[in-house]
Amino acid sequence: MDWVRSAVRVADGAWSTELHARGFASRTPAELACVEAPGLVAQLAQEYLAAGAQFLSTNSFAANRLMLARRRIEADPLELCRRAAEIALAAREAHRTAAPAAAAARSGAARGARADSAPRSTARGSAATAADGAPAFIIGVIGPSGTIMAVGETPVAELESCFADAAGTLAEAGVDALLFETFSEVEELVVALRAARGVTRLPLIACMSFDSGPQRTRTMTGQEAGDCARALDEAEADVIGCNCGAGAAEALPALFAVRSATRRPVWVKPNVGPPELEGGVPVYRVSPEEFVEPFATLIEAGANVVGGCCGASPEHIRRLAGSLRPKRGR
Repeated sequence: MDWVRSAVRVADGAWSTELHARGFASRTPAELACVEAPGLVAQLAQEYLAAGAQFLSTNSFAANRLMLARRRIEADPLELCRRAAEIALAAREAHRTAAPAAAAARSGAARGARADSAPRSTARGSAATAADGAPAFIIGVIGPSGTIMAVGETPVAELESCFADAAGTLAEAGVDALLFETFSEVEELVVALRAARGVTRLPLIACMSFDSGPQRTRTMTGQEAGDCARALDEAEADVIGCNCGAGAAEALPALFAVRSATRRPVWVKPNVGPPELEGGVPVYRVSPEEFVEPFATLIEAGANVVGGCCGASPEHIRRLAGSLRPKRGR
């Protein structure tokens, strides 16, 4: 993952909240959109790439058999993983094909404009370049099982089998790396990493959600960010980080704790902020401008990859990508 260290990189935004906001049934797991509304998923993927995302996630967060069983969803989790990867890979290919033509059209328009007006700067940041055709990495997403390890709810062997199936399916489908995100028990995440290592050599990104404690440095199960990062470092995750939580500004203490505990690249994808409920549906009011404001501090604190979680739309990611300047990673 040396490419992650060389400069600050931009990941995509939310999938579940954005798909539901675009009309996919709010009480249906968003992962089912991969088979029930694949065009909607593909459109969102293409919009994230056009916005400047250099890491595009698969819409497969809850596509593991334990989570689906917990939600009483009768669907094949491995088929959902395959379809999610296929959609993301096809979106990248479409973006690669379309971007050179769009760049040529802009270049021609610029030459015409220079004939009639004084020259002006067209300098752009490295993140924006991704929207003009630089390769994006497809990240196969795997969420937690929904069970509680601390009480022995599910045998470890069953957890390993569940995560290995999802990881192996995404790897075989052609993703570039695997992202385990929104975990609240580091023990479960270590099991997931071990299971993935047994079926693939792809880079592994390990993220937990720190939304509890006075400074939001603990998971909902009470585990401290620094302790979690050290455990994930020992488990040889290639990238370590945090996602979800309470917002970008609130992620800073957890980021400090993670950064101080590891020399590995750090991944940060916070929510845009707390939602408001309208008719039982979460609505996020934080504007792209407000969302982006804390990221300069997050980057100075050591974030190597930044993006958005719940509530983050392509416009939030466009604003984030546009706000960055080339920076050396840590």
